[in-house]
Amino acid sequence: MLPHAYDSAAAGEATGQIRRILVVDDSQMQRRILCAMLRQWGFEVWQADSGEAALRLCADLLPDAVLSDWMMPGMDGLDFCRRFRALQRDSYGYFILLTSKSDKGEIARGLDAGADDFLTKPVDAGELRARINAGARILAMQRQLSDTLGELRAAYDAVDRDLRQARTIQQALVPQRSRVFGTSRVSLLLKPCGHVGGDLVGMFSHCDRKLGLYSLDVSVPERPKARTAREDAARLIRGRLADPRWIAAQLRHGYRGAQELAQGLDAVFVLAAASDAVTDAGFEALYAAWVADAEVFEHLRAANPAAARAILERFDEARDRGLWHSRRNALPADALMREAAE
Repeated sequence: MLPHAYDSAAAGEATGQIRRILVVDDSQMQRRILCAMLRQWGFEVWQADSGEAALRLCADLLPDAVLSDWMMPGMDGLDFCRRFRALQRDSYGYFILLTSKSDKGEIARGLDAGADDFLTKPVDAGELRARINAGARILAMQRQLSDTLGELRAAYDAVDRDLRQARTIQQALVPQRSRVFGTSRVSLLLKPCGHVGGDLVGMFSHCDRKLGLYSLDVSVPERPKARTAREDAARLIRGRLADPRWIAAQLRHGYRGAQELAQGLDAVFVLAAASDAVTDAGFEALYAAWVADAEVFEHLRAANPAAARAILERFDEARDRGLWHSRRNALPADALMREAAE
């Protein structure tokens, strides 16, 4: 039903966040009483005599608040509330159920259906106005939050655009991504966890047979640090691969953790084969932490025999290829440990 004439000046003085109210009740007398009070306070009032009629109105009308009777023939107030909540709309609509029910279980059902508040019939004018004012405060906070989220989203989009541009600039600082040296090719990959990162990598060569790799670490902006690949490899071995805490954490993962150790040694081996970044001390530290420590190796062998065997074979290969000149005169335990691993 269309709203009766109302005083637009008075509406401007009504509760700011709630201007348009939909009254739904199968009782014509109840609708008249409620509509009269609401118009007196300056609200734009619409009314419907059933849940079905109210939904048809809501297809074109976006009420700021709804006053709906609970008990109605056909679609009752709970069903109407659920259907109202399912409507697509940009703003939130405050929903008040009119009821004579006071049982806590019934009130819980109403809240579960999507109702925001309740009014006991017969409706008291002062209580109705207070409930509407409370709803207006909630809508004001919700709309303020929506505005704030919109501002944050716009700010995020602006920052995101700037970061994407910065990423393009940073990638341009690595002009040479790939280089061939004899039968080998060296490629660089710069992949920050976000759009941009603080570190950079690069390579240089003063002749066809020598290659230098470096990284730029600015994790501490006031003390930026340029490191060679040898320095980075030493930090990786000391700070992670040979760290007893890291090793213990991997062994707690059983099979997968042992595989992680084997893959770590593979990476060290490849780096040693491609450059002079890995020193004898690096291999020695790994061997002492993984193999010479009988307790660690026994856990490793028990968790993943294949990984344990691969680690032993990789250490042997590093010695055979001259990548590791061991300070140990003899390693009599090698054969025994390999036999245990098998």
